[in-house]
Amino acid sequence: MTRQAPWRRFAFDGGGAAIVEFTLVVMLLLGMTFGIIELAVAMWTYNAAEAGTRNGVRLAVESDPVATAITSYNAVSDSGLHPGTNLTLGVLPGFTVTCDDSSCACTGDGCRIIGNKMGHDPDAFAAVLAAVRQFFPRADADDLFVDYTHVGLGFAGRPGPDIVPLVTVRLRPLPYDFMAMNAFGLGDVQMPPFLATLPGEDLHSSGA
Repeated sequence: MTRQAPWRRFAFDGGGAAIVEFTLVVMLLLGMTFGIIELAVAMWTYNAAEAGTRNGVRLAVESDPVATAITSYNAVSDSGLHPGTNLTLGVLPGFTVTCDDSSCACTGDGCRIIGNKMGHDPDAFAAVLAAVRQFFPRADADDLFVDYTHVGLGFAGRPGPDIVPLVTVRLRPLPYDFMAMNAFGLGDVQMPPFLATLPGEDLHSSGA
């Protein structure tokens, strides 16, 4: 009998093939399983952030505004308008007041009329943040913004604030870190900004 060289015996030896194949299949299945779990958690995080902004804006439209200019502006005394005058964009130009955790800033033509009343209510901001955190606990104060946009609603001498703004609660784009999926080249993913908008209601925390 011809004796085979050691390397030829090794090349044609099928021993251990099953365990190698099993290991590869198990690694693939585990990767797919953890990937599905992580995608489910990512979708849950996305939905929680959306629910948080909706809950935040629901509170904001019926609470004291973070932007104190919305409640301190008086169309009769500040603009000389007759009571009952509609605050259309032709009467009071449009503007947006954007508030973060420490200040409010105004953009738009209407800022020249209400700009001297600009102020920030930290308690009102904290209340909106708390409402967002009921559904999305990871939200930080520096992630949150509250916008008040004048779109021509309201009238001079109106009970409550003369201006009826559109109120938007939004979160800045947040990263989501995939852990198990890093093995497949998927690391941090930037989620889109989250926002919800409603027209202002009484804009008074006491409900009066």
